[in-house]
Amino acid sequence: MAESHIVFELSAHSFGVYELKPNNVTDTKGVVTFLSDNEKDQKEQIATLLNELNLGSYDFYSLAWISSQTVFVPSTVHKASDLSTIFSTCFNKEATLSNLDYNSIGEIGVVNVFEIPLWVKSFFVIKYPRIIIQHAFSNILRQSIEKSKLGLELTVVLYKNYFLLEVIHDSKFLFANTFEYTNCDDLLYFVAFTLQQSAIPLLKGKLYFHTSQEAIDIKFAEFSEKWLKIESFKEIQCLEQKVPSLPKFHLSCV
Repeated sequence: MAESHIVFELSAHSFGVYELKPNNVTDTKGVVTFLSDNEKDQKEQIATLLNELNLGSYDFYSLAWISSQTVFVPSTVHKASDLSTIFSTCFNKEATLSNLDYNSIGEIGVVNVFEIPLWVKSFFVIKYPRIIIQHAFSNILRQSIEKSKLGLELTVVLYKNYFLLEVIHDSKFLFANTFEYTNCDDLLYFVAFTLQQSAIPLLKGKLYFHTSQEAIDIKFAEFSEKWLKIESFKEIQCLEQKVPSLPKFHLSCV
């Protein structure tokens, strides 16, 4: 990465602005927690922060939309169906077609289907016409696949009241889903259940533990200590990724 880039992380709860520098350093420019779930109020908070930051000109702008209602499906399923059918089938709810979008991850033959408020695109494209808008989990999966090695690799990403769990084995994508949580035991349960159902040989592996700015306060040390008490997981090393680690996943867009 030869030059600095500005990346945005946006969810229904918060908005963050980060600069990715050539020396692989992430500089947090500003973060706001939304005071309301009203579209107008959220746009005003975002606009206020951007005006205060007075960002200069950058070669690359990227926005990651963060939400729990996102699903990875095979490219063949995406081609044979439509976004509304896929979304309503997976989440048992109807969505406005203009609020549905998808990201193709061609290298592994899957498509990420998700809901994103229409105002998000219009707001940021007007301000930054060349901006790339992707779902955060698409960025995470691309980077994970690109950097994965032989063996088992897990990625856990904590957000406000849900977390993403991603499973890769021998550089092959096996699973990605979100789960609600309130404490450390919830994380352990869902990760353990997923691994038990996957029938993967639990040999040596790594679990990458990321925490977003808006996440519930769960200590990595507590998670790691409880993880090691599970006999079958002792060979899976837990690695904490320091905040803010998530903006670096935007590099998959470059």
